Amino acid sequence: MSPNLVTVFRVENKDGIGPYKGCKGFHSDIWADCTHTITNGRPDPVDDEIEEWYSLYCEGTSEQYVFGFLYLEHLHAWFSKLELQILTDLGFSIQKYEIDEQNILLGNCQVAFKKK
Repeated sequence: MSPNLVTVFRVENKDGIGPYKGCKGFHSDIWADCTHTITNGRPDPVDDEIEEWYSLYCEGTSEQYVFGFLYLEHLHAWFSKLELQILTDLGFSIQKYEIDEQNILLGNCQVAFKKK
């Protein structure tokens, strides 16, 4: 039986690293036009009610997951036009993945998923 694939969109650089990782100086204070918190619709994984996240974090297996969005509209609601432009200038782009639904953890605003 073939897996049920789901399209997921993600902002990342050419190395597959997202803008929140803080790699090579790409901390959110460089590109974010406001602080990303639950109060402005950008919750962390626990506040976004990704229920499995706390357990994965405690088990030390959360690093297997990255974050993205089921719809481009959600991605554009999360990142402002200015933020996306700055991220583009820093070498980031929007990537599209086809992911087995069993490797996706759903949140209210975002998803966590295993790329491989």
